[in-house]
Amino acid sequence: MEIQLYKNTAALAEIPKADHEIGLALTGRLFSNIPDVEAFNIIRDAILKGYISAKYSKIEASELDIITDETMKCVKNKFGSLRENEFIIALMRGLLGDYGEFHGISFISCSQFVKSYLKEPSRVKLTLPPKQEAAKPSDDEIHQLSKQNALEALKELNKTGTVGRFGVIVYDFFENIGLINLSLDEKKEYWQQAKEEYEFYLKTAISVPLDLAERKKTQRDLDDFMQGGKQDRLKVISKRLAVDDYLRSLTMEGADLNTLI
Repeated sequence: MEIQLYKNTAALAEIPKADHEIGLALTGRLFSNIPDVEAFNIIRDAILKGYISAKYSKIEASELDIITDETMKCVKNKFGSLRENEFIIALMRGLLGDYGEFHGISFISCSQFVKSYLKEPSRVKLTLPPKQEAAKPSDDEIHQLSKQNALEALKELNKTGTVGRFGVIVYDFFENIGLINLSLDEKKEYWQQAKEEYEFYLKTAISVPLDLAERKKTQRDLDDFMQGGKQDRLKVISKRLAVDDYLRSLTMEGADLNTLI
C-alpha cells in the first residue's frame, strides 16, 4: 500500500507561492511504487527536456539510457519519499543553479539535485505531520495524579520534616477537595510565618561565605523583600507551611491520607 502524505493545507498557506508546485507534486505517486519501465520513461523524458532547456549539445541515446537507468535505480533505492513530478522539479532547480555548481547532466548531478531538493525548507514543512493538540486528561486522571502527589508529599514530610517542592500543588489540591479550608486569619498567620522564614533564610545566606556574584544577588533579593516584593515566593512558602501542618496533624491523629482522598 502506498504511504499517504498528510494533507497539510495549513503548511501550504505558509510557504512561498513559488513553492506551491511542491504541494501539488506531493499528491502524485511515489517513485518506488511506479513500475520500472514507466519510471524509466519519466526520468528519461525529464533529463532530455533538461538537456534541451539548458541548451547542451545533443546527447547520444545510449548515454541518455545509461544516465536514466542509474538515476532511476538511485531514486527508487535511496529516495523512497520522492513523488513522480518531484524529480522534474529537482532537476530543473538544479539546472538553474539552486543547488550549487555542477558539471553537466549525469547520474551524479541528478542524484545530488534530488538530495538537495528533499532538504528544501518548503518541502520539509509540507511533509511534516500537522501538529495535534495533546489530549486533555480526564477529571479522574487529574484526581489520581494529584492524589499520588499528595502521598509522595507525605513521604517527603516523614523523611525530611517538610513537603518541600510538593507544597503548592498539594495545597491547591487539598483546598479544592475540602481537606484544607483556612480562614482569613489563618492565612494571614501562615503569611507572617512565611515572611519570617524567608527573611531568616536571606539574612543567613548573606552571612555565610559566598562568591561575590551570589552575595550581590542575595542582597538584591533581600532589598526587594524588605520593600514589599517577593510576593510569589511568600505564597509558595505559606502554602507549604500549611500543608506541612495539615499532614503532621493527620500523622498525630493516625488518620489515613489515602482513605481521606
